[in-house]
Amino acid sequence: MIFSHPPYMNYSIFIAAAAILVFIVSRLYLKTPARLALMRLLAVFLLALALPGPHFEWSQPSSEAVVVTDVSDSFSESLAESALSRVRAYDGEDLKLSYLPFAAKPAPFNDTSHNDYEGMKRAWSSLNVGETNLEGAIYKAIQSGTKNIILVSDGWETRGSAEQLLPTLKQRGIKIFPVVDERGAKSQTLLELTRLTAPMVAPAEKSVDIRATIRNDYERPQNGLLELVHGGKVVQKKIVKLDPGQESVIVGKSDPSKEGIQEVKAIFTPVDPQLPASVKSIFISGERREKILMLSGTEEDARYLGDILNAQKFRIESRIAPNTQSGLPKLEEFSVVLLNNIGINQLPPSFARDFESFVKNGGGGAMIGGNRSFGLGGFIGTAIERALPVDMVPPQAQQKRLNVAVSLVLDKSRSMSADNKIFYVKEAAGAVIRNLKDDDFIEVIGFDSSPFIVIKMGQLAEIRSSAIDRVNRLFPAGRTNLLPAMYESKRSLTKVDAGRKHMIILTDGKVPNAGPYYSELIKQMRGDGITVSTVMLGSETDTQQLEDMAQEGGGAFHQTTNAASLAKIFIDDIRVSTGERTLKENFEYNVRRAPVEDKITDISAFPPLRGYVQTKPKSKANVELLVTQADKADPLLAFWTYGAGRALAFTSDANGRWSSFWASWERFYSFWSDVVESLRPKVGGGTEAIKFDLRYKVDKGILKLDLAVFTPDTVGALVATLKKPQGDEIEVSFYQDSPGRYLAEVPDIIAGQYEFRSFIGKKPLTPISFILPGDLFGEKQGRGTNMQLLEQIAVQTGGVVNPSKQEILVKAEPKRIKFKLSSLIIALASILLLLEIIMRESGFVFRRRARSG
Repeated sequence: MIFSHPPYMNYSIFIAAAAILVFIVSRLYLKTPARLALMRLLAVFLLALALPGPHFEWSQPSSEAVVVTDVSDSFSESLAESALSRVRAYDGEDLKLSYLPFAAKPAPFNDTSHNDYEGMKRAWSSLNVGETNLEGAIYKAIQSGTKNIILVSDGWETRGSAEQLLPTLKQRGIKIFPVVDERGAKSQTLLELTRLTAPMVAPAEKSVDIRATIRNDYERPQNGLLELVHGGKVVQKKIVKLDPGQESVIVGKSDPSKEGIQEVKAIFTPVDPQLPASVKSIFISGERREKILMLSGTEEDARYLGDILNAQKFRIESRIAPNTQSGLPKLEEFSVVLLNNIGINQLPPSFARDFESFVKNGGGGAMIGGNRSFGLGGFIGTAIERALPVDMVPPQAQQKRLNVAVSLVLDKSRSMSADNKIFYVKEAAGAVIRNLKDDDFIEVIGFDSSPFIVIKMGQLAEIRSSAIDRVNRLFPAGRTNLLPAMYESKRSLTKVDAGRKHMIILTDGKVPNAGPYYSELIKQMRGDGITVSTVMLGSETDTQQLEDMAQEGGGAFHQTTNAASLAKIFIDDIRVSTGERTLKENFEYNVRRAPVEDKITDISAFPPLRGYVQTKPKSKANVELLVTQADKADPLLAFWTYGAGRALAFTSDANGRWSSFWASWERFYSFWSDVVESLRPKVGGGTEAIKFDLRYKVDKGILKLDLAVFTPDTVGALVATLKKPQGDEIEVSFYQDSPGRYLAEVPDIIAGQYEFRSFIGKKPLTPISFILPGDLFGEKQGRGTNMQLLEQIAVQTGGVVNPSKQEILVKAEPKRIKFKLSSLIIALASILLLLEIIMRESGFVFRRRARSG
């Protein structure tokens, strides 16, 4: 029994009509027993009606197609992507596409997330791209019930035979529409990229050569663009010109900043648009820079060392006061851990034991001084003190720097709007705010016809972030009137409790003549310990008055026509005028070498220091540098071996507070590079990369690996794993053929990308990756497109090569849709029987008893 119309209205009307009819008839004409009998009769009728399997059936135009896409190695990537771009234009409301990648085998149907060719091939390399089974892919597609197959392939098969499926396809009315790039249909490729090579491993922060080979087999000269891409970054672009029969090798350089396994892709695009592009890929493993963990008390402490270490071959991870375990990575991930002027209360509770264990097991650990380190930081009696080469003494810092109060009096008159001068003034003020210490004070006053307090005098520890924001309130307007602003600045500087007080006045024009008032005001300020410097931005006015003010104020006069230099002028002036760069106003400690055989640095002369933390060397410690004053000498740089690692103590700071002369010293970078280098674990026990070479070849389906280790003194068994294109990771059993040489064989391999990871003892070798190309397994590149087979498939199935969207829709067979009614009818019969039983056993009996009563 078949109903030939769509069901959405018919079956609902049918059910509703039946229910209403039963209800009306039973209520109007039948007594209760008859009603029940009618319900039973109707239920039996419905069950009988369900036996033949009634259903609705109708047809609708097919609006779905499966895109069967060849991801094997023989298919040119540029030709494939060109064909897919044409296919993507078909997709829409009237034609829904799903993608089925295939190579030696098809992917799980509809389990794809890419419709770009590169992403699809990368995602489905597990399909064995070294072989092509077109028959298996088409058979998989027709299992989905589709009547339309769009085929994106070069038509070359290494397994099965698509021709054998043609009778079945024709019988089932399944049409195949091959889509191809006409450039591949003309002939085999005669201008192409034939080879791409590079070392498997690149040393940290160094480039290696990438060599691309291009051959021209045409009888006329050809040109093309070669692009080399390393880790997503284009490292070379070059137009290559080739004579007939010429083969050219182009050498590029890898990106030295890339770490880990990174793809290198060469793309050669001929100038002639009729010729397809060619693409090849390999992998380079950049040795990872050694990781150093630096834990600092404040951002100010971290500024110099962070720049130094990042400029070296180290990869610095900097954390500020990570006092919870969640804010701290695992120490074993690092070669060196630096405690940079940080107190014990700024670290997690378990950190002291972890640090000692890290050093004892072969890591490098150091403590750098400051007002929160050693005894001052609460480390006396901790596991960290046990690991260090010095004993700590009760807190006594040799700190002599006095805090500073700086007032910036800045011209913001209308003339400052020219040449973007006000922007550079803001930048300079911001630089001063960032460079002053936490216990210093800052004030910014803008002046035009009257003073404008931009930042009220305050301590940097409390207002630094808000002060930088408020600097942006400076805007040019009005005329120049300096004197009221100077009075305002004097008032705040006089009140502030700072060791040194300094005013900087900046203007771009002649200040109004105020007679002796400037001179008198500056004399008063000098009496209050306030120094004054002046800055002239420009060269068009007489500067004598500003020079005189600076001379009387005990500061300096600066003149520049380059507004961008203001930041440096301000910072340098503050350092000089407040005594940070003078020798007479600060107590200084000389630094000298101690007579030791084992030493960290070859530097022989060092600048003086303004402070350090007192410690005592342990009996087995090597004390390389001492701080001296009169007949007293204390350790500055001490180190020793602790367990399998090395620990070091530097008792002054590295943030410029006590080491201001060191921060401007030309050997500052070299010194700290030597210090960190001395803490690095040595070969055999640390993280220095083992030098090795891995060679491989395929012989009768077996991958043969030949590993040569060049680094001496490597101790331990070789353990290796190989990740295959299918995604599974297997252990590789090497045997030692000779000292430093290991051999292994891996059966059951396919084409695709492999990742090799290995350890000797506990020491990892740099992970590497390599590609086994499809030509090792039967695929051949450069043959163009097998148009004979693709046209045969299209003609015999009723499809079209390179169809329009309309041609796909017109040729598509209508899709027959069935909607079965049996289960619905049986459910309705069951409901009627159930109602009949309920009415008979409860309601009907109840009413009879009611009447009899």
